[in-house]
Amino acid sequence: MVTACPVRLANHTADRPLRHVGPWVSVYTLQPVCERTEPRDHGVKRALVVVAATLLTITRVLPISDPDYHWHLATGRWVLGHHAVPAVDPFSHTAFGAPWKFVDWLADVGMFLLHRSGGDTAVIVAFALLGGMALLFAAARAMALVPRASAWVTFGATVAAATVIAFRTTPRPQTASFMFFAAVLWLLDRARADRRALFALPPLLALWQNVHSSALLGVLAVFAYAIEALRDRRETRAWLAAMAASAFSLLCAVRPFDRLSAGFDHLGDPRVAELIPEWGTPFRSGVFGAWVVAALVLVALSATAVRRVTFGPLATAAGVTLLSLGSSRLLPLAAIAALPLALEALASLAERTREWFVALPAVVLAIAGFFLHVSRPGTGLVPGAFPERAVSFVREHGFEGNLFNDFHFGGYLIWTLGERSKVFVDGRSMALYGIEFVRDAVVATDANLVALLDKYDVSVVIVPPDRRMGALQRKLGWALVYFDDVAAVLVRESHGPEPLAYRALTPGNWFELARWRDPKRVELARPEVERALREAPDSSLVAAVAIAVALAGGDLGRADALLAEAERRFPHVQRIARARLVRCIEAEDRACACAAARTIMKDYPTNTYAAPVVSALSCP
Repeated sequence: MVTACPVRLANHTADRPLRHVGPWVSVYTLQPVCERTEPRDHGVKRALVVVAATLLTITRVLPISDPDYHWHLATGRWVLGHHAVPAVDPFSHTAFGAPWKFVDWLADVGMFLLHRSGGDTAVIVAFALLGGMALLFAAARAMALVPRASAWVTFGATVAAATVIAFRTTPRPQTASFMFFAAVLWLLDRARADRRALFALPPLLALWQNVHSSALLGVLAVFAYAIEALRDRRETRAWLAAMAASAFSLLCAVRPFDRLSAGFDHLGDPRVAELIPEWGTPFRSGVFGAWVVAALVLVALSATAVRRVTFGPLATAAGVTLLSLGSSRLLPLAAIAALPLALEALASLAERTREWFVALPAVVLAIAGFFLHVSRPGTGLVPGAFPERAVSFVREHGFEGNLFNDFHFGGYLIWTLGERSKVFVDGRSMALYGIEFVRDAVVATDANLVALLDKYDVSVVIVPPDRRMGALQRKLGWALVYFDDVAAVLVRESHGPEPLAYRALTPGNWFELARWRDPKRVELARPEVERALREAPDSSLVAAVAIAVALAGGDLGRADALLAEAERRFPHVQRIARARLVRCIEAEDRACACAAARTIMKDYPTNTYAAPVVSALSCP
């Protein structure tokens, strides 16, 4: 790296000594006279960076499970249909007409147009490409600022950054913020040598502000670089103008003051982190993983390079890192900002040791961390992530009215049911409903659940087949009309025709069905279970219910046939393993019951029913 060398600027004819520029000077149009500016392996570095970006892109072409995906699509559809950006909530009945500040309208319109032209596949591929572009900008910046780093050291650091970026590269507006942030930092470093790069910042920031409300982070980076330039008395007018124009760019948006007030208002709130782990610290259970480790490694390496880094990049990386420690969803931005600093640390270490001693561990560990959370590529929706069959049932039978729904189902229900049935809650969460309301909706007890349904005049309930299904099926005035592994549909008695109600079947405690000895109940249950098998043929819950009904009716041949088929189709489903245990107990086969209970204890250690069976039967 050049520290005291005469330089020639592309737009000047005379040489001048290097002063007040800092260590990262041999970049872009600032040409040192006394040494070569492009290393011998520069082409190899570029090729390896492209490989890393390509890997990131390909591995993020995944089926969608993000619960926010569909309400973003619905918002884009609403904007185009009404030729306006919604200022109040149009989708729920609990917050209908309430101010809705947090609208990433431009991203939502883009997502909807992509979906309309190419379905889910087009959206998935487009956002995977955004993640790859973010990595390319970040790596290009790192290579320019630390040109002496070898190709393989650069590749290792880049793949580590890819590990962090990839984890949050999903079809949602936040992914675009990674690309915008990396592009802004790249332009800021170019502007040190060529102030014309500053002209691109305000329009880029204005576009970012309309795509995602995190554009404030880009403006803060501009201010950090500007402070460095003003301190060193470099192009003071240009940088002052850049500061003013960048700040003004935040106002070039629909209802800009609402966006500024809503973008970070629940950052670091422990109540929010309790409900949505990604809004909390990265060290939380369920969040911590290879991507967090990769981010921490990059940050730790950056800390060792503090003395060799100028104020702008250092302040930007430190600021975003501190924010990310409070909210793990910001870790990709921290990795993008820290990549050049980490590369500087690795390059310095390589100079003091053998090159391969640094390059080999960096590449191996980075690639291992990257592939730890790689899934099989695909498109469409993750099977079982959304209540697709339940929604088809609701549409087919014309159920309408206010919904009570699971938090994660809200976006899909907005997209599929539209105006006919407004949702109770969805992924817009604290930006619209408020933390207390969301918490009440998510963790409502049985008594509170019934109170909520009455308070908000709910007609239809769509929730997973969990305790809420069982609680409501036991309440007078409510009828279970559909269930599968993903969702159950319950309606008020006044809305549900009698033939659609499940009266004999109680899927919430299906294992009790096998102990019936009432022929009348068994006779009522048989047509109901046949209907359930027709409506949800791919449901392991329905299969378990059918096995239990066959056992209750003494039809052991049918029970064994159903169980064998279920074990073939659902080999790793706990309720089917429990159905085997129930079958063994009903047959009074001690060895079979002990073996089934032991298997459940081994494969599903959090269960609470297998150990008592082992104890009661004195299993060896």
